[in-house]
Amino acid sequence: NATVDLGRATAVNKLSVRFLQDANAWTFLPTEVRFSWSGDGKTWHKLPAARHDLPDKEQRKVIQDFAVATGGVSARYVRIQGVSPEICPEWHPGKGLPCWVFADELVVR
Repeated sequence: NATVDLGRATAVNKLSVRFLQDANAWTFLPTEVRFSWSGDGKTWHKLPAARHDLPDKEQRKVIQDFAVATGGVSARYVRIQGVSPEICPEWHPGKGLPCWVFADELVVR
């Protein structure tokens, strides 16, 4: 989870964030990424969640972009929540054990 204060109300057209999947290092993509924005840091407005279609069995390292259009809102704060799968899947050598979720960078346009 991350909340970013943009410092002042700013026109925001798109939010995006990148995540890494490296199944060999027990690192998986989030099941979905939830985005929201606020003008005051108290009242939050949810945006559609972003999902992916990459199989968790993908063995190569993948950086996946999750993005949502905002429609040009005026936001001072933006928030993302990467929903973790929490545990390694049944096929994985670490099945049932905690996995990692690694985020790269949040971009506000």
